[in-house]
Amino acid sequence: MNFKISLVILLNLSLTFSCLAQDNTPITLEGKWQVVDWTYMSFVGRGLDGKEKQDIDKTVSDLVLDFKLNQTFSSNKPAFQFLENQKFFVNNFSEVVINNQYYPFFIKNNTCYFLLSNIMLQIKKTENYKNSKINIEKFPSKYNEIEESFKKEKKISGEVYSINDLDKPPKFKTVEFDENCLIDCLLNSFNSNMKYYIDFSKVEKDTSYFIEFTVDNTGNIYNIHIKSKNNKPSNGLTMTAKVIYGTKENNKESKKGKITGIEKNIISSILAFKNQLIAGKKNNKNVNTKLNLELRLISK
Repeated sequence: MNFKISLVILLNLSLTFSCLAQDNTPITLEGKWQVVDWTYMSFVGRGLDGKEKQDIDKTVSDLVLDFKLNQTFSSNKPAFQFLENQKFFVNNFSEVVINNQYYPFFIKNNTCYFLLSNIMLQIKKTENYKNSKINIEKFPSKYNEIEESFKKEKKISGEVYSINDLDKPPKFKTVEFDENCLIDCLLNSFNSNMKYYIDFSKVEKDTSYFIEFTVDNTGNIYNIHIKSKNNKPSNGLTMTAKVIYGTKENNKESKKGKITGIEKNIISSILAFKNQLIAGKKNNKNVNTKLNLELRLISK
């Protein structure tokens, strides 16, 4: 993979930053941040070959991001020269905005995340600037837990349709998508939300997660199933656990392996949209819809 392609991949990735804040002291954006690790994310099952991993590692190794008091950005790597001395600001969604590009920056489990698309760079703050003013948002601990609102897997009444077979897919009550982006934008919303819930420090070398759940004819989310695959040569599908939200399998090891924290994080990210959806339609009637997502995480 040449440098130009490496840069394109980097610009479509996410950054993870280690804050190292163990108390309630506010963490400010201004200062210098050093990359200590990275994770590649793909929602289409794309992997990385050895050369691509080396290129990413070389690009971000010892990378320092500098958010200055005058609200300009700089770094110590040529791959980011296009952002050198560019103005930044933080919007109401805790996103750092540089050159009209949006990079979410937040704290979860005392780890900071700076989103640059689908690479997660874990970083630590190495230098604070006096008179810093921009605080980084810390996600409440409730985002780390699975709600215990279901006692058992729901038996869905009526036919369950694939999202592509509907006249109108499920949609959010408060968000309107362009008519040309109904399905893609819905699925992308679920995909994007996972980034805020997953503990990327727990990611193993290369794992795929196959996620299935139902939005029923009332718009509620039920029956979240997850299978995970360790992507190793000739390994096939190695299921670490079959997760069915709402059963005892959520709270103990299944016969086929231990349910990981990341799988629980994924469930929590999906349930964050509970009570926010309108059911899909077929022949002008509300129907049950099965949604499928795939997430692949590759660590350094």
